[in-house]
Amino acid sequence: MGFWQNLINGNQEKRHSDELVFGRFTDDFSNPSRAEIWDQAILHYEKSDYVLSIVQLLEYLLNSQKTNLSYTQTENEINFSFIQGSKIITGYVKNEFFYAEVKLAHPIEMKIGFLREAIETTYHLQYGRFALSDDQTICLLFDSYLEEASPYKIFYGLKEIAQYADRKDDTITIDFSSLQPVNSADVIPIDNLEKEAKWLLVKNTIKKCLDPNSLGALNPDKFQGALTYILLAGLYKLDFLIKPEAKMMQYLEEAFQDYFRNKSTDLGEKINSLKLKYNQIDQIDKVSFDKELYNVHSTFSWTNQINQAQLKEIIDAEFKSFDWYFENKHFQICEAICTYIIGYLFYNYSFSMPMKQVAILYFELTEPDFFQMINDNKSDSKINLHDLKKKLQQIFNSAKSINPNFNYTYTLSEDSYYLMLKSLVIVLRDANM
Repeated sequence: MGFWQNLINGNQEKRHSDELVFGRFTDDFSNPSRAEIWDQAILHYEKSDYVLSIVQLLEYLLNSQKTNLSYTQTENEINFSFIQGSKIITGYVKNEFFYAEVKLAHPIEMKIGFLREAIETTYHLQYGRFALSDDQTICLLFDSYLEEASPYKIFYGLKEIAQYADRKDDTITIDFSSLQPVNSADVIPIDNLEKEAKWLLVKNTIKKCLDPNSLGALNPDKFQGALTYILLAGLYKLDFLIKPEAKMMQYLEEAFQDYFRNKSTDLGEKINSLKLKYNQIDQIDKVSFDKELYNVHSTFSWTNQINQAQLKEIIDAEFKSFDWYFENKHFQICEAICTYIIGYLFYNYSFSMPMKQVAILYFELTEPDFFQMINDNKSDSKINLHDLKKKLQQIFNSAKSINPNFNYTYTLSEDSYYLMLKSLVIVLRDANM
């Protein structure tokens, strides 16, 4: 009962985690009001009102804060620009033609290494292609005759070039020294305290996950599945809490792709590959690390929605492992499983803001030192049981304000810390917010 006694006795100092940004951007295209705008875009296109169709599509892409996109319209012409992360995508509709481009880099000189990558990338892109603009800037462009520019084509074409540019703009100038960065959107800086807290979290996570004794009494050669939970949980946690934008993001993406892509690869080889990514992240110096920490506005989400049945299936499958490790008192693996579930879900799928707030609350509990530092909380107290329940209720109230029909009664296990972590995952599974 020592854990709960500390939790109950904790100081109730005000926290401001809600002001911080965690996890990847999630769009709100599923909002019913947005769906009506989309339907109008389709209707105008089917009536051959192509300019009006594009206007409705741009309205569909505009977020509720109106911070990601702007456009001007005359009778037969549209000029627009929108933000995806650190990139600005510009375009126009004119003379029965749709055109959009995003500038990637300015070449000091053209070298064969980059040209090879540009050709290979263009081959794999469905809508966009590499080009050299009039001012000799390397860009991705997407164009179409208006009579062929259905809302579906424009949406996915813009999404493709915007996401590729956002993903590659930082790494391409690192990988090819002959290229210089250009045309970056105004990023939202974070303060030095947040950078330092994130740096320490990365270093502590690497040390903890690569510790030869991370499994406790379990033999890592015989319990490779448990070691996999530890390694994947750590990487997913870093993606959610650190939200890197350059080289570290690339290493995280490669780690997940390598692990899940080849089902036939020996598990031992996958473990070695995950450890390699930890070591590569560990080699990033502090100056480079700080440069990839910033917040941005975005238009397109990287992930898709998940339905309730899929969500339940994923979580319940992992809970089978949780139950075995809990019964056998391997509690550090239980925590890793819960962290893995949340990290995996929020890396691969889009969720509502109330759902994301539950995930943040989970990490406030598992990473108290990080949140104390990032919130500039000088006391030694951790989040207490009273605050935990209060925060959950606030999240549910927020969900009800979005959906008046929302009604969910939760049970928060108070028997142990690890069962309580499982309870928060169950909230994600069942609340349907």
